[in-house]
Amino acid sequence: YEVVMAPSDARTVWDALIEAGGIPFGLTAIDLARTEIGLIIIAVDYNPGELSPWDLSMDRFIKTDTECVGAAALAERGANPPKRFKTLRIEGDAVPQYGAAVTKDGSHVGVVTSPATSPRLGTIGLAILDAEVANDGEKVEVAVEGGTAPATVEVLSLLDPDKERPRA
Repeated sequence: YEVVMAPSDARTVWDALIEAGGIPFGLTAIDLARTEIGLIIIAVDYNPGELSPWDLSMDRFIKTDTECVGAAALAERGANPPKRFKTLRIEGDAVPQYGAAVTKDGSHVGVVTSPATSPRLGTIGLAILDAEVANDGEKVEVAVEGGTAPATVEVLSLLDPDKERPRA
């Protein structure tokens, strides 16, 4: 819940919520929920103009059968996008840093954009990956704490892959 009040009432409302058993969590909980369901955030998971909607795995939102002047170019790009946006399930407790390298057999194949420790899913991270390794079940490595951790490429939304919850 988000609570809105007059600033002069903030201390009274805060004390009452805590006394009633409320647990403050701030933006960290919101960011974790966003990562668990694979929601993209600007300037964290991508910078506008650097990637196409195909690279961000937004296929279901892209319409190329229109008379839009860019439809043909968009369809051509979508036939073989160079990047894909996926979730990584990372083994172990070490959480990678934002921007951590993703490798496959020693070659750079991507970057972690939103790392997280989920009480439901363990260590996870959203990542922009080269298309050739962005297949569900693919094994990769993620840079963590001076070494690497094994990781598995997964569907973008681990908790709601079909995006049914917003429509529930």
